[in-house]
Amino acid sequence: MVIYNFYYYVKPFIPRFLQIIVRRKVARRKRELNQHNWPIDNKAAISPEGWAGWPEKKQFALVLHHDVDTAKGHKKCHPLIELEEKMGFRSSYNFVPERYNVSSDLRRYLIEKGFEVGVHGLKHDGKLFLSKERFQKQAIRIRQYLKEWQSVGFVSPSMHRNLDWIGELEIEHDCSTFDVDPYEPQPEGVRTIFPFWVPTTRNVQLETRNSTNPSNLSREMGNLFHRDPSNPSNPSNSINSINSMNCCSPACNP
Repeated sequence: MVIYNFYYYVKPFIPRFLQIIVRRKVARRKRELNQHNWPIDNKAAISPEGWAGWPEKKQFALVLHHDVDTAKGHKKCHPLIELEEKMGFRSSYNFVPERYNVSSDLRRYLIEKGFEVGVHGLKHDGKLFLSKERFQKQAIRIRQYLKEWQSVGFVSPSMHRNLDWIGELEIEHDCSTFDVDPYEPQPEGVRTIFPFWVPTTRNVQLETRNSTNPSNLSREMGNLFHRDPSNPSNPSNSINSINSMNCCSPACNP
């Protein structure tokens, strides 16, 4: 973590071409060290104890979400939204509040079409979790944006995370972890493809009650994508959060 923290402090001063050279060398070394579990870790597919299966006896669940990192990406959202609508999909669009201007018209349009709007960090500078003090200061502003945008979901930039702190965001679901990926800045994965509860200091009683029963989670997943094929623009087709609890699921970036 010391090297990781140092890198994000000096990154703005490192020429882009040099960043790429260093990252490629590091990636080659990581590939050699992780041949046994990359890209597939078979242990990640083991069902949690007490798992009742996906809703309606489905074989798997798929979450589509887009991390809109830059203003350039923000400008390209509409064509992607139109494509997803034509295919009958709904997804989550996650914006960086203090890196570029996030259009209120675009957010409103997404919600009206049955999509979800989430918060993707605060500045996307890799420093959100550098210290507890920094995180708590930025968490105040993140909660303000969540409230203003009427959002309940969060995705951390570059998959940076601290599951002991993230409950302070007062979110209902998070997508800042992965099963296995040695190439991420924080390469420690959760080694599961299943969603799971993250206990927090807020609402501890509720968290504890549900985290002890995985069947509750699979049942609640039935509400995650409740879509009416006859009316794909119905707002009820949006991604519904898992009620009143923080859920952290492995990331799936299309």
